Amino acid sequence: MTRKKKTKLDFSQDQGFGQSVGQGLGLNLELTASELPVKATEPMPIEPMLIRLTVSRRGYGGKTVTECAGCNFPSDAQRIEFTQKLTKSFGTRAFWKEDLLCLQGDHRARLKPYLEALNHTVR
Repeated sequence: MTRKKKTKLDFSQDQGFGQSVGQGLGLNLELTASELPVKATEPMPIEPMLIRLTVSRRGYGGKTVTECAGCNFPSDAQRIEFTQKLTKSFGTRAFWKEDLLCLQGDHRARLKPYLEALNHTVR
């Protein structure tokens, strides 16, 4: 078996700095109007909510879980985004169980000022 000869691409200065590899190979890589990236719309601001914090162990295999009742979001995207923010901020798992937002562990002391800073009423 013989080896295939590699062809070198010529990226000299006369072709312009920053030419893409596709252009060097002679490929036409122009995007059509339907393939252009779409800007993401900014999420709607979350309205203030009345949130009740409780700690429970029932139904969680004996593990302590902080439950937040009263978190009503207009869309699933906002619900998921808020859950991801809590997960990153507290370094623990946040999940939904029916209409309850749950955080693993007892986070009442840290969660109350966090939610109040977001203009929510916490009891």
